[in-house]
Amino acid sequence: ERLRAVTISAFTGPCGDLGVSVMLTTDYRIASEGLHMSLRNAEGSILPGMVLHRLASQIGVTWSRRFAVLGMPINAGTAQQLGLVDETAADTELAASAFLKTLCPTVAADMPVRRRLLLDAPALNYDEGLGTHLAACDRLLRTTRPAAAAVQERAAVECSN
Repeated sequence: ERLRAVTISAFTGPCGDLGVSVMLTTDYRIASEGLHMSLRNAEGSILPGMVLHRLASQIGVTWSRRFAVLGMPINAGTAQQLGLVDETAADTELAASAFLKTLCPTVAADMPVRRRLLLDAPALNYDEGLGTHLAACDRLLRTTRPAAAAVQERAAVECSN
């Protein structure tokens, strides 16, 4: 969650407990149409790790219970409906490449801050979250304005030469 880059995951075929754990930490998730997710490990048990916290935060308790407590598998279509997967594609590499072309070059500048704000939001009421969000806005404005001014100054110098 603290990386200063957009993270993308692409999954094909069966996806077990470790794959689901990785998937839940990425920003954009692409699945092949044949994706079959299960939290059961090779021994058939389900580890009670942070994957349970991430699942409940991202898709809610009802589906998390079905998936993590009852051990029900999830296919690509259901994963996309639940928001576990952003896109299904026959060619996941091609889909990842196409997605990368849509990103703004500066999108990762404050990525860790935006991730943290999103992850904290369900646990905070509006008033508690307001101060944190305003501080994040102030921080971004203080760091981007000097950088933008420097770029404009360099451009003015280059144009005059």
